[in-house]
Amino acid sequence: MDKKKILWVNEPSWKATGYSVYGKEVLSRLNQVDDFEIAELSCYATEVDVKKNKQPWKVYANRPDPNSPEYEEYSKNPSRIFGEHKFNDVCLDFRPDIVMDIRDW
Repeated sequence: MDKKKILWVNEPSWKATGYSVYGKEVLSRLNQVDDFEIAELSCYATEVDVKKNKQPWKVYANRPDPNSPEYEEYSKNPSRIFGEHKFNDVCLDFRPDIVMDIRDW
């Protein structure tokens, strides 16, 4: 049987915010289940952040490096900070069966 792929879209799991702490707790437990493959789309995180804060699951950075040409396009739309910027690319790469996203109203 193939593992179910779960994509978690949230604040970076290594931060100290409420959503980050909650995310790390949920991801840590899901990652222990052999039937699941876990990935995280980290809003507000850059590739540098991801490399500095290794997690035992796959992590995708949502925020481009401020010096990259992509950053200007990212900055034009405020909703991109919440995952819109990389969501489609991540889904095409990871191909999740389940997407989980925790947000304020």
